[in-house]
Amino acid sequence: MPRKVCIAVDQSETSQNALKWAARSVVNPGDKVALFTVLHPSPESELQAGVGAAAGGVRTAPIPVRVEADPKDLQQTQAFLEGCKQQVVAAGVQPEAVETRALVALLGNSADVGREIIRQAEACGCESLVMGSRGLGLSKKALMGLLGVGSVSDYVLRHAPCSMVLYKDKPQS
Repeated sequence: MPRKVCIAVDQSETSQNALKWAARSVVNPGDKVALFTVLHPSPESELQAGVGAAAGGVRTAPIPVRVEADPKDLQQTQAFLEGCKQQVVAAGVQPEAVETRALVALLGNSADVGREIIRQAEACGCESLVMGSRGLGLSKKALMGLLGVGSVSDYVLRHAPCSMVLYKDKPQS
């Protein structure tokens, strides 16, 4: 029975290294793979939805809303995801077994991006989730915590509905 593996990607070097590592070390040729990335909402979408910086950084709309990414960003992201898909296909996974999806976070902060990753992992029913981590040191994480912001990878690690692999680049000497 094929496994379902989710890989959250972005255009950072660490994320790209995580994708290469996952294609080599985690994904098997018979697996189904869901590749996805999370975009920030467009300013226009934030205004219409009553969320984000344009609305003072808080959600003001009383009903559930749907935010959208900037169309130009979405087009670039689709091309980026296609390149990611080709890396997984090159590792032996059938092209039809790899799905790609661009998601849009409601607010675009790290917790909201993390929530979108968790929602996608739950919706996919994946056995494992792979993503990269920037590898902030304890002092930077502590400072971010004091400021009320955290890392996406920390959020996902705490809330993942499945096994999680957090890829970190080797320190450069």
